[in-house]
Amino acid sequence: MPGASGYTYSAGLLTIYAGGTAIDALRLTSSAAIQVEAASPSDVYVLEASNTSLLGSVLADPPSQFVAPPTSASDSSPAAEVYRLCQAAFDRAPDPGGDVAWINGLEHGLSLLQMASDFVASSEFQADYAGLSIPDFVTELYHNVLGRVPDPAGAAGWENALAAGVSKAQIVLDFADSQENRMNVAAHAS
Repeated sequence: MPGASGYTYSAGLLTIYAGGTAIDALRLTSSAAIQVEAASPSDVYVLEASNTSLLGSVLADPPSQFVAPPTSASDSSPAAEVYRLCQAAFDRAPDPGGDVAWINGLEHGLSLLQMASDFVASSEFQADYAGLSIPDFVTELYHNVLGRVPDPAGAAGWENALAAGVSKAQIVLDFADSQENRMNVAAHAS
C-alpha cells in the first residue's frame, strides 16, 4: 500500500497502514464476523468484517491522530504525552508507527517516567547527549525543548537536581510536561 493510509486483509492478517507504512497488525484466527470499534477517544478507526477478505472503511487517518502535536496545553491524552516527550527527548515529532506503540503502552500501564527512561537509554538520545556536562545537558534541554537560552535561576535549579541524583529521565519528563513547553507545543500546532 505505498503512499496510502488504510488497511489490507489477507490470510487472516489485518494490517493497518499510515502513509504506506504498516503501523499495526492483527492476526485473526476465527472465521466469525469481527467488528473493531472505538474503545476510547484515542482510537482512530472502526473496521467491520464478516467472513470476507474486504473489510469496512477506515474512518480516520491514523497519521493525523498520532503524529499531530496537541493543540491545547491542557491535553493530557496519551497521544499528546507521547508527542511532548518525544519532542523533548529527541527534538522531533514521534515517528509514525513508533508513536502507536508508546500510546498503547501508556494506555496499558506504562508510566511516563518509564517511557522517559527508555528514551534516555536509547541510542538516539545517547548520540545527542552522552558526554555532556550537567550544565551543557541542561542548556541543550532548554534549547531543544523550550527553544531558548536558560535563565540563570532555572538552570541552577535543574543542575542542582541532577547533581543531587535526580535522573535525566525525570528531568526530561519535567521539561516535557512543563507549562512553558505545553504552551509552546500547542501554539506551534495552531
